[in-house]
Amino acid sequence: MKITVIIVLFILSLTQIVMGQNSKKPQDPLKYLVSVFQEHDLVLLGEDHAIKENLEFVASAIPALYDAGVFTIGMEFGAFEFQTQVDSLLVADKYDEQLVRDMMFFYNVGWAYKEYQEVYEAAWAFNQTLENGKRPFRILNISYQYNWGGVEGREPPNSEEDVFYLGTADEYRSALLEREILDKGEKALVLVGMVHAFTKYKMPILRPGNENECELESDILGNVLYQNYPDRVYSVLLHSPFYNFPGNNPFILQPANGKLEDALVKYAKPVGIDLNSSELGKLKDDSFFGACSKNFKLADIFDGYIFLAPFEELTGTTFDPLFFIGKTWEETLSQMPVMGGNRESMEAFQTQIKAYANLKQRYSVLFDER
Repeated sequence: MKITVIIVLFILSLTQIVMGQNSKKPQDPLKYLVSVFQEHDLVLLGEDHAIKENLEFVASAIPALYDAGVFTIGMEFGAFEFQTQVDSLLVADKYDEQLVRDMMFFYNVGWAYKEYQEVYEAAWAFNQTLENGKRPFRILNISYQYNWGGVEGREPPNSEEDVFYLGTADEYRSALLEREILDKGEKALVLVGMVHAFTKYKMPILRPGNENECELESDILGNVLYQNYPDRVYSVLLHSPFYNFPGNNPFILQPANGKLEDALVKYAKPVGIDLNSSELGKLKDDSFFGACSKNFKLADIFDGYIFLAPFEELTGTTFDPLFFIGKTWEETLSQMPVMGGNRESMEAFQTQIKAYANLKQRYSVLFDER
């Protein structure tokens, strides 16, 4: 009898941890994401890049977003210089895979991953189902083509200002989202790397000699948008590792010291969670993100969290062997960030791209933490 009571109490305790007492219950991830738009206009969806399940989730969300009055997905890995062509493509009778490859190449020559391209294809396929006269779904490229080696019409760069000649990446993105979405009273889901999605949270800046000081970032995408539109902007993180303190091993850590994944694995299915109202949001985190905060917890960094699978079950994106067709090595080098790629040969560069998407290797330290 006592054993039975103990088991029941354990189950109730676990349920309270996952569900939270007097809080919004975890939902199906898609239902959760759509529900956020009832009170917010711009949802910044942070990701750790090159995860197949994340991209498939975003692509699959398009019909439900459309039904909820959200007609746009913003994509970090696309240059706005191609926006006119993308807008035309998504309502064309035939889909042009090569256009999307070219668009991604001229934003980031290292982004040869099929699943990012397939978000555009999913939008095109959805638009094919709409009746004539219906507003089409849009993919909005929120970045621009940086001048790494001499963008057409510009001289090769001599300084950082020459590279980012339209402003820093996040300055450009925040202004574009204001112009294209917020100023028009629109709604959008915006997929970006995790650090670009920070809103109320400001990331510490560690410089040599200031290890004991707390200087904070304030000009990244989410920070700028949240400062100007605190009631309209919301941040959600797709299950991602956190960074360790510089110089410490391992480089990446389980969020909330592993307790988050422990709880969600036991829940046994994908969920979306409002961290502001859930007990999970109160979990303590000892990563670099809390370097300037006492008693740092998950709800201090993001408003919501989407868990699709534990790290050990996530898979990397698929390398597209056609991505470099028609692109010379010289052309690729001219568009490559100075510190961003293996410059030995096309083969070595492609090997590097494939290795980044190898999550079994990239996330191996997270498995060890379990």
